[in-house]
Amino acid sequence: MANLEEFRIPQYEGCGIYAIVNSQKMNCYIGSSKNIKLRAINHKAHLKKGKHHNKLLQKDFENGNSFRFIILCKLDSNIDNDLLIAYEKMYMISAMDNYFELYNLLPKTQWNNQRSWIIQHIIYYFMNNYKISENLISAFEAEYETTPAYMHNRKPENR
Repeated sequence: MANLEEFRIPQYEGCGIYAIVNSQKMNCYIGSSKNIKLRAINHKAHLKKGKHHNKLLQKDFENGNSFRFIILCKLDSNIDNDLLIAYEKMYMISAMDNYFELYNLLPKTQWNNQRSWIIQHIIYYFMNNYKISENLISAFEAEYETTPAYMHNRKPENR
């Protein structure tokens, strides 16, 4: 069982993006919450009970790895949930670009596919909320030779 001494609960009760970083490996879990302190308490409790929703994180914890809880970004508590998720996805890309393997996602060998998936979620947010032009969709289709996954269920008139 891992030592949770390094997994300190932050006092910040606001909204933001956080990481649970494995102190022995280049692995981390990126998340977002409207109440970071409460989310950290929940993660820590679930790890202790052996019931964390992320099985890989739980396995590393049970194998004795130590973890740190780090706040990556504090955000306004009135932030739109979709924008909060878009920020989370951008931090995931940043972590991957810095050679972290994410517990949230697939192994390193599939990073390009993960980047595509994350970028699609970010595009989806901005397309729906800021009515970005169809040029963005065309650029995506040209780059990845596919229609963004989020568009498969959209009606043709919305395209």
